[in-house]
Amino acid sequence: MKISRRIGYQHVVDVSAALNNFINSEPINKYSETTRETVDYIVTLYPNIKSIINKFETEKPDFNPDLC
Repeated sequence: MKISRRIGYQHVVDVSAALNNFINSEPINKYSETTRETVDYIVTLYPNIKSIINKFETEKPDFNPDLC
């Protein structure tokens, strides 16, 4: 796997996990600054998020958006 692809994959997984922490009122400070900023951006756009999954948790990752 190319390094840029691996970085993108890890970012999606980290953002998904951090969003789940945020939704469950758990801290997200263990994640990178980039991940925390992405979470803040998403929560600002979608303040009523109740759940989140990433495309790697689906049967066909290539046919789904990064976060659902």
